[in-house]
Amino acid sequence: MEINNSNQTDRTDRTDRSDPSGKIRSFIAVAIPEAMKEELGRLESRLKRSDADIKWVQPGSIHITLRFLGYLDAEQLKLTKEALAAVAAQFRPFPIEAKGWGTFPENQRPRVIWAGLTRGKEELTAIFSSLEQELISRGLGEADRPFAGH
Repeated sequence: MEINNSNQTDRTDRTDRSDPSGKIRSFIAVAIPEAMKEELGRLESRLKRSDADIKWVQPGSIHITLRFLGYLDAEQLKLTKEALAAVAAQFRPFPIEAKGWGTFPENQRPRVIWAGLTRGKEELTAIFSSLEQELISRGLGEADRPFAGH
């Protein structure tokens, strides 16, 4: 699991997405296997031929978002890392598989293209639930929405 939009496990980064108060726009994500990134990268290459006005990401940056955190200060980031460590100790690696795709917010004007999970969704949901408990117990609030594996 990772914080922010880096691709290295359990790492926080300061990016150009910080606000004037020094808080960092953050989210928790799970890295996906390289083979899956490559396959999604091939799909992205085919979709780029369309006229859609989409901000494409590098295949190496593709991930599964568990929880958007918003803008966090240094203390909140520290508490988030503690929550991640507690949750990571509870779970073992497991396989994931994706099939099918869709868009947010709508097909006519997509901003995000997502792939649906066909394997690993139950494990990710369990991780999300455990993470929610850890974040809430540290005063970091509840998620705005339930986890939707994609």
